Amino acid sequence: MDRWRGVIHCPDNYEVSRLGEVRSLSRTVPMNDGRKYRMKGRLLKNVQIGKYRQVALCVGDEITYSL
Repeated sequence: MDRWRGVIHCPDNYEVSRLGEVRSLSRTVPMNDGRKYRMKGRLLKNVQIGKYRQVALCVGDEITYSL
């Protein structure tokens, strides 16, 4: 079984495993018109940049961190 821990600076939204996989957590997000949208958590896809794999994390409307 894999062990997951919260990502520093956004532990309520994302977790990272010992194997380097990143997942988003289920959460409720406010929309522009005042309604709330329920986002289901999922395993995030990563991209190869050079010899490293990266995942972009968003908090609000901004891309905040790349892991």
